[in-house]
Amino acid sequence: MDYTNFKTGFNKPTTFTVKHYDKTITIEIDHSDIDLNEVMETFESLTIAMGFSKEGFRDWVKEMGDVYSEEDEEELYKPNQALREAAEHYKANLPKDYVNLRHNTDNFEDYQNKND
Repeated sequence: MDYTNFKTGFNKPTTFTVKHYDKTITIEIDHSDIDLNEVMETFESLTIAMGFSKEGFRDWVKEMGDVYSEEDEEELYKPNQALREAAEHYKANLPKDYVNLRHNTDNFEDYQNKND
């Protein structure tokens, strides 16, 4: 990959343009090394210039934050498929009477009586 423009292009502008109905909206930032905050602020400005409300944009961002949080939680608690398959294989190959060895009582008193 050629990084020549990356190293020398910091002072070149970044331009965002939206064509919406019969309008063209352009926002130019005077440098190329923009960060995510500048990108999102530009998107907010473009969205408002297109006719959406500031509150509508911000509500959308908050809603998407909730969606991303839920997706992250689902991904965090999603069991590893290889581990799941290994556990199912292990369980399927246990001796038939093994399943009942551990849970062979109805309650704690029965357990105590059998093990005294």
